[in-house]
Amino acid sequence: MILLKGNIVYQGKASKSVEYFGEIGFPNPPYTNPADFFMKITNELDVAFEAEQKNETLTQNQILEAFNERTELMTQKYKERLADSEMMKRPYLMAKLEPEERAVGFCG
Repeated sequence: MILLKGNIVYQGKASKSVEYFGEIGFPNPPYTNPADFFMKITNELDVAFEAEQKNETLTQNQILEAFNERTELMTQKYKERLADSEMMKRPYLMAKLEPEERAVGFCG
């Protein structure tokens, strides 16, 4: 399990984590320890480091804003993955819903 600002951004097999983060836009660089990479991308200093590598200067507010956007993206992608996996495990749930309920979602 990987948490970011109190939100789950990954829960699953360690062997699948590199693939997952690559799919959501955070590919693990070659020859980089995945644990080190995950610590890097879940730290706001990484935003500043990335900007520095591009010779960009960001204010503290810009760093925080970019990190908050990253946090939202990772959290949303995890929630989407979780919803998809629940539907795959229990497809009968979708079959019971009316079409208009499928578009909105469900509580279960």
